Amino acid sequence: MKFYNEEKASEQSEREGKVPSGSAGGRGDASPFNEEKASEQSEREGKVPFHPAPPVEGATRAPLTKKKPASKASERGRFHPAPPVEGATRAPLIDLKSTIRGIPDYPKKGIYFYDVTTLLKEGDAFAHAIDLMVEPFKKMGIQKVVGIESRGFILGAPVAYHLRAGFVPVRKPGKLPFETFEVKYDLEYGSDGLAIHQDAIHKGEKVLIVDDLLATGGTCAAAVELIEKLGGILSGIVFLIELKDLNGRAKLKNHSITSLLTY
Repeated sequence: MKFYNEEKASEQSEREGKVPSGSAGGRGDASPFNEEKASEQSEREGKVPFHPAPPVEGATRAPLTKKKPASKASERGRFHPAPPVEGATRAPLIDLKSTIRGIPDYPKKGIYFYDVTTLLKEGDAFAHAIDLMVEPFKKMGIQKVVGIESRGFILGAPVAYHLRAGFVPVRKPGKLPFETFEVKYDLEYGSDGLAIHQDAIHKGEKVLIVDDLLATGGTCAAAVELIEKLGGILSGIVFLIELKDLNGRAKLKNHSITSLLTY
């Protein structure tokens, strides 16, 4: 009678290339395993053998910890910065006054004229001025922007664009092709008139007036009269420059006025 010796059987199995039953990687049989042949067979069958990535020298595996959900109170107090816009740069802080040229005795003797063309020709200054004009009215639901001839066109059109509003030109009499309403007004150095198309503004629409200069206020007051004649609701008036000594606000005292620069 022969007795089964487990240790000798294991040594013999190893010499013969067999995997003993119940050992790690075994399937309960003692058939020999050839890694090279198994790999060739896997390739013939279209299988891709798994090759684990080698460990990175010095790396350690992060412990698996369960993250506690943040409370609603902590979420409310947490600052979440907006993602950066690709290619965007922060607008520089610009002294707009330094970009405006002063011309004495123009267009008449005794008049000191502020020439904004020197601001308009500087891209950063122009963009900065438009941004400042738009900012107070972003959430007011402006539907029409009125620009007063002629520099009011240059400033008013980009303001209307940013507010997603329509643009309405208010021009001197005889310059608009369709049926108009007209008003006359006094200037600081004479008199003039303004006109608007009769179908430019619908009743109840929110309107913003944009112009380059508030002096005596006569020009803007005439534009206000035209807007009200059409039934528009004047939500605000914004100027690039205000000459405070001329007290133009007195003619516009019932309306909200914003001025970027004062002299």
